[in-house]
Amino acid sequence: MKIGMLWSVMLVVLVNCSFKNEKTFDLNNSTWKFCDDKNTGAFSDVLVFSERYLFLKSDTVFMKTNDSAVGLVDRVDYEYVDRKLYLKDFKGNIGRYCEK
Repeated sequence: MKIGMLWSVMLVVLVNCSFKNEKTFDLNNSTWKFCDDKNTGAFSDVLVFSERYLFLKSDTVFMKTNDSAVGLVDRVDYEYVDRKLYLKDFKGNIGRYCEK
């Protein structure tokens, strides 16, 4: 009885972790606002990942208008329930963006 309960709990945790990791790097149709206190690594105040503006290929962010690289995704973290996007420019500066 206890082993069955333990397997149930492990299954729930595994499903939750895999869902969270899948959502973490899904930037399609998302909007991000610059929210860094240090004012470093800012490409613009707002980033819009859509069919019209920005897209992600591997870990590199590109502009749709001219297919030029803008920066690299350093990481995407959860702070409480909000996602934070850390974007590195080509000078090595990292800026933090909050999902809107």
